[in-house]
Amino acid sequence: EEGATAPEPEPLEPTVYNFPPYHEVYAGLQHQVLDGANAAAIIDDVQYWKSQGQEPTAGKMLLVDHGSGLAETKVQHIFFDGTVRQSVDVRDVVSGRPIPPEEAEGLYTHQVDLFQAAVDVDYFVRATDACELKFSQRILESRGAVVGEDGAAADKAAASSDALPPKEYLYKNVIPALLPALEACQRDRPADPIEFIAMYMLRHPRQYSKTLKG
Repeated sequence: EEGATAPEPEPLEPTVYNFPPYHEVYAGLQHQVLDGANAAAIIDDVQYWKSQGQEPTAGKMLLVDHGSGLAETKVQHIFFDGTVRQSVDVRDVVSGRPIPPEEAEGLYTHQVDLFQAAVDVDYFVRATDACELKFSQRILESRGAVVGEDGAAADKAAASSDALPPKEYLYKNVIPALLPALEACQRDRPADPIEFIAMYMLRHPRQYSKTLKG
């Protein structure tokens, strides 16, 4: 109809969560970001953070399914921020326990170098790759596939790869290289897993070495 005006959009009603429990907001964000609009706008309370002496535990909250190691292996949350050490509150989604900054950094958080981010177009790509690699290494450690470099483990690590039993050789040399691709394959369940893994490795060359050292 000529001259008709478009109806005004309904006012946005923000979703409000109370803490505890923490798992409700985690599940809500997972649903909205992964299954819904693929985006979410979160407003942090700067005044509260300042009133608490700018402590990290009063800052912008990032909930992760951490448990006693890495309970969630299919989804990795990474918080990029120029003041991440002072302003991001990383907590376990089940217990609500704060995760120390030194434990979260490089895994769930990344301290942004603002100058490099401005001049290097691949800055965030490389930063994401580094966080994903550390995430994969932590998964292996939590599964017992990576043994500490002390005692008998150090002697074993120094041995020639050719002398290792086949299963141990796979854990030492092959699985660490393929794990990011295997996790993505398990998540996406492609029709051709072999082709999917090959293409994943081609798209993420920084995560892989071209040779296996004995």
